[in-house]
Amino acid sequence: MAEALGDAQVAARQALRRALLDVAAAACPDCAPVVERERGPFPVGAQPASGNGDWACTVTVATAPPGMAWTAPELVRTAAEVLTAHGWTVGAEPTVTEGHRYEVIAERPGGRVVASVRADDGILRLAGRCDAPPPEPAQPPRRAPRPDGWRPADDVQAALRLAVERDDDRGYLELLLDAPLYLPSAAVDADAAAPRFATVTVDGGVHLVAFTGEPAPAPRGAGWRVTTYQDLARSWPDPSWRLVVDPGTPIEAYLPAPSAEEADGTVRLPARPDPTAAATEPFRPLNALEAALYEAVAADDRDAIFAALAADGAVVWMATGTGDLHPTDPGYVWPVVPLDDGRAVCVYTASRRAADALGEEVEVAPVELAEVAAAWPDRTYRLVVDPGGPLAVTVPGFVLSTLVRR
Repeated sequence: MAEALGDAQVAARQALRRALLDVAAAACPDCAPVVERERGPFPVGAQPASGNGDWACTVTVATAPPGMAWTAPELVRTAAEVLTAHGWTVGAEPTVTEGHRYEVIAERPGGRVVASVRADDGILRLAGRCDAPPPEPAQPPRRAPRPDGWRPADDVQAALRLAVERDDDRGYLELLLDAPLYLPSAAVDADAAAPRFATVTVDGGVHLVAFTGEPAPAPRGAGWRVTTYQDLARSWPDPSWRLVVDPGTPIEAYLPAPSAEEADGTVRLPARPDPTAAATEPFRPLNALEAALYEAVAADDRDAIFAALAADGAVVWMATGTGDLHPTDPGYVWPVVPLDDGRAVCVYTASRRAADALGEEVEVAPVELAEVAAAWPDRTYRLVVDPGGPLAVTVPGFVLSTLVRR
């Protein structure tokens, strides 16, 4: 039976992430900690037929005091003190492992943290692991139960119901192109710059609410705006929102945000891919860097990940708006984007990965990672490799200089 991550599983990883970020911030208050890697929940060992086997999550957080002010043993001892203050039980004095890495191990019920610092880089890493509950069995997609006495208001709704019953997603979307859409809209002042929309949050995503049939009278202080799918596509209020049509009825649908081609305003219907296709299609590395990263990420081996990125001649692809300029050239403009509570530069392991993520119209250029590290604009920025993909890796800015020295 297929399984899906439940709230309890996600909460386990988030709790571990928060705990490690709190420890890192307390150990090095002058440096913003960065999540380098998080994984899971994932099954541990062979799973019984019942599906109630052991599961775990891992998170690695990195931080560093500016200027290499502390020695590695001092920084590890400080981390040990903070971990103790946060309820972890710390073992013996720091030990020195192969590669001149100082580390201590802290534990508490259901969790374990290894705090380590290499003598040659002064970067504190907290590698945590915690137990997670087994996932809940995935439930088959369900339509809302048909309310007693529900009847289509017009021919459009009748056709939509027929498309739903036939699982005809394309036909459903094409019907929406010609149907009036009614949007519940809160009353706003005449001077308001933009209308306010009714939204609902489903599975963590915000959905704008629309109806295909003329609804009942609106509540006091609100009203209905009549629009079309085309108009919504051309003036969609927030790219992170999705669309829900006729929620709570037999013809409800949860859809990606409508989109329109900027060139001529032509509406492009959202793709409705098979949700199992991505899971069944194996990842195929496109070059040597991807092959090395794939093995390292699958093994959750941070040293191997950094070794792959630090390899001589390792090339990544970056968005560029400054023509043939390179990161080390005067006037180069870094493609900096907001990320969580900080800023980041996204790079991609192949030109195809960049095109898939950014779109074919965005200009990208190859650049050696060593050159990126040499000209890095700000130690608080993060380097994100293949964001959202199977090779996704985050490298703190303060790590980059040590990366190319390896």
